[in-house]
Formats: sequence, C-alpha cells, structure tokens
Amino acid sequence: MLLGPYPLFVRREGKQSVGRRLRTPQEVARVREDIAAYDRFMALCKEFVQATEELADVERAQAAEDGIKKGLKSRSSRARKSRG
Repeated sequence: MLLGPYPLFVRREGKQSVGRRLRTPQEVARVREDIAAYDRFMALCKEFVQATEELADVERAQAAEDGIKKGLKSRSSRARKSRG
C-alpha cells in the first residue's frame, strides 16, 4: 500500500460517491481527456437545446403569422361569395 498523495477519480452514482485510484500517468491522462470530452459534450448539448428552442419560437411565430394571413384571406373570400 502506497502512502501519500495519489490520483483518485471520484464520480457519483445516484447518491453514492464511487472512487477509483489511478495507478499510472497514462490513466490520469486518459481520465483528464474523458472529462474534457464530457465537458465538451455537455456544452454541445446546451447549444443544441438553445438552438431548438429558438427554432421552435421562430416556427411558432411563423405559424401564427400564417394563420392570421389565412384567416384574413378566408374572410375576404367568404365576403365575396356572400355579396355575389
């Protein structure tokens, strides 16, 4: 058993903390890369959520605008039919 500071990777599984000792510098490097990749993934997920929310807002606004235009067209065509 080694005494002294050694690298430890700790993560959460539900309410439990789970730790794993990293024994080689290669393991430490790999875990750091994995953490960086996870952070990048989470940032991309956040960007995706923001983009889809913005797209949904634009689509809703466009659909509402189209509905207003269609409503105006149908009213005027009804008025023409009733007059003629």
